[in-house]
Amino acid sequence: QRQMCIRDRKELERVLEQYQEGLITDGERYNKIVDIWAGVADAAAYYRLIDLSEPLLATGTYDSNADVRHRSLRALRLMAEELPTENNHQVYRRAAELLSDGHRGVREEAAILAEELVGKSLDSARALVLQAQEEQAESVYLAALQLVPASKRANYRLARLFLDRGASAAALSLLLEH
Repeated sequence: QRQMCIRDRKELERVLEQYQEGLITDGERYNKIVDIWAGVADAAAYYRLIDLSEPLLATGTYDSNADVRHRSLRALRLMAEELPTENNHQVYRRAAELLSDGHRGVREEAAILAEELVGKSLDSARALVLQAQEEQAESVYLAALQLVPASKRANYRLARLFLDRGASAAALSLLLEH
């Protein structure tokens, strides 16, 4: 964050120098300064979002009060797309752990997040299949099923992969289980 502020300050000084030297007009100076400050505001919001997500994940989703767990998980779900990948994976892992929570709202929020993770995993595996990397695709499907064993979509896609590879007995067995 500090490096970003130093970089933005230097960029601001560079724009002011260009204006004083007559290299840019007053309108260009104004637009460049607005762009710099917009970038600063975006970065501040991004880091604030991360600052908010960590306590929600570390404390809120483990709280003994089910309503607190539910609200924390819901807030994390709403901000998940804006979080860095590692934070996002932590949210998805925690959601998978909460699929059997005693509180209905927690289970529902966890199921939504878990299905988002499964969907992303399935998309990734589908891309691997299209690139003829079936072994890697199978491992992605299995990883998704490890997190969310009851996912019908992941089980179906894995069975479909088995069928496409000629392993109809394995595909049928998998489909019959679910």
